[in-house]
Amino acid sequence: MKTNLRIVIIGLICLTLGVVIGFFTAGRITKKRIHQKVEMQQPPRFKSILEDKLDLTPAQQDAFDNVFKEHMGRMQAMDKEMFEKRKSEFDALFSDLKQGLDEAQMKKLERFAERFKSRKHRPRPEHPPRNRE
Repeated sequence: MKTNLRIVIIGLICLTLGVVIGFFTAGRITKKRIHQKVEMQQPPRFKSILEDKLDLTPAQQDAFDNVFKEHMGRMQAMDKEMFEKRKSEFDALFSDLKQGLDEAQMKKLERFAERFKSRKHRPRPEHPPRNRE
């Protein structure tokens, strides 16, 4: 009887250790992958990788920086335009949702819309190209 109890306890301890180790390992792997993906999406990192691979001359570096700066300006303009379109679409959504609601429901919807609109907007900062010298 004591042997069976020891085997069960040892098995539970091993299982618990395996779960804990697996949990933390999976968390570290996931965190690393997320960090890598976010880092690659940032324009300065993308730019620096290209610069390393292309081995640009100083004249080419100036042209490369100018093209990249123009690209970032176009991307920011697209982001701003998309933000405005999304805002107008949500305004249209809330006005369409008001149709067919009674007074109490409209008040709840308006409170929700105000909370939704007043949430903090975190605009993306400009990504200046890194000067590598």
